[in-house]
Amino acid sequence: MDGQTKQSEMAAEVLHAMYSRHEKSYHTNTNRRTFLNYYIRLQVEGQCEARIGDNETWEMIYPGDLFLFRPGDRCQLSFTPNKKTNQVLSGNYYIVCRGAWLDHWWDAAERPLKAKIALNGRLLDLCKELELEMTRTKKNWAEAAGYLLRMLLIGLDREIGVATGGTNRELAAAQRMKLYIEDRALSRPAVGEVAAHVGLSKSRASHLFTSAFGQSIVQYALDVRLNHACSLIHYSHYSLQEVADLSGFQQYSFFNRAFRKKYGVSPKQFRMQAL
Repeated sequence: MDGQTKQSEMAAEVLHAMYSRHEKSYHTNTNRRTFLNYYIRLQVEGQCEARIGDNETWEMIYPGDLFLFRPGDRCQLSFTPNKKTNQVLSGNYYIVCRGAWLDHWWDAAERPLKAKIALNGRLLDLCKELELEMTRTKKNWAEAAGYLLRMLLIGLDREIGVATGGTNRELAAAQRMKLYIEDRALSRPAVGEVAAHVGLSKSRASHLFTSAFGQSIVQYALDVRLNHACSLIHYSHYSLQEVADLSGFQQYSFFNRAFRKKYGVSPKQFRMQAL
């Protein structure tokens, strides 16, 4: 393999990388046409609504919701007033990119169109640095942006989680269960429901999931809800009771105990530290 071929295979071109903040009502028309390049979108603050592909149902998008679209996918966004505050507020990073490295990255694993991740400073710093790099005119800025993009996507992969161990068929089933949980965690899906999604018994599904990801279906669903709550506390103005409700917790006392166990502080202390 010559140097030029190797360089081509490592190509990761960033076309746009920006932080977008909406404070007025707005509706996109992107559902009428397909994306021409890869499109990554991470909700950071506030909320909006999204309609993905041929789905006619609008779903709420909150901080920590990640979209991964490839060429040919479609999505429509709507920015409307929050029913509680009667104000429009939505902030997100978005990246438009292309290249052979992106093709290999996408094909290396089953990619969800939508995933829930925990917002952390490292990933947000990479997003910000990538945005800044796109505004610079210094030497090799395009190459630097490509490196930052690869680092960001590898970091997102780690946050989303990739199944390891087992046969390809087992890994595919485990990954499908994981994506199913992430998509429905706030409604607290039962183990039997998750197992039925991949056509397995509850015991087999539980064993396969734990072997692939190192934790049970129930614990992973709880972690997704807690990560969602963490993002809402940090990036929204909801009361702690509302955060618990929006994160799928029926009792605040249970939410408080689970949050403290995972993060070492209560939700109230966490919010105070974030101020």
